Amino acid sequence: MDGVSNEDFIAYNKAILDRLDEQTKKSEQVLLELKKISQSFSDSEKRQTEKDKQLEEKEKARIESGEQTTEEKSLLALENLTKVIQEQPPSSDDAILKELEKLNSSYDELKTAETTEQVKKLVTQIQKDYDHYHFQTSVVAFYGILIIPALLLFLFLHHLLKQFL
Repeated sequence: MDGVSNEDFIAYNKAILDRLDEQTKKSEQVLLELKKISQSFSDSEKRQTEKDKQLEEKEKARIESGEQTTEEKSLLALENLTKVIQEQPPSSDDAILKELEKLNSSYDELKTAETTEQVKKLVTQIQKDYDHYHFQTSVVAFYGILIIPALLLFLFLHHLLKQFL
């Protein structure tokens, strides 16, 4: 060999082997880290599927036991309020107020925008219906209690005066 001694050649080969060993160790470390990341991803995926299964089981159990969500409670309160308004005479404002308080308390628990919009529409519709119903009852009461009996009394007295005069 020209100018390269055996010792230099051995040192050069040893340096290359050391670098290869370091590179192999680094590659193994990278491989271990990738395995850890892959394992953590698979573990988190398993945990998520388990959580989803538990949520589904809870939902099934809730449905089977008859428990209601906040939205279902609010819609039930609206239905009850509508029934109370339709069934009760106009003097039973206390029952209507109680149903409105129940509705208001359940409305505060609602969080979704879509359901909130539905509840707002239903509440405004019920309020309009109640105002219309209240107006009708006041008109019926006014004519039924004051005007019609007064007209009948006037006609009766007029008829009596005609007979005597």
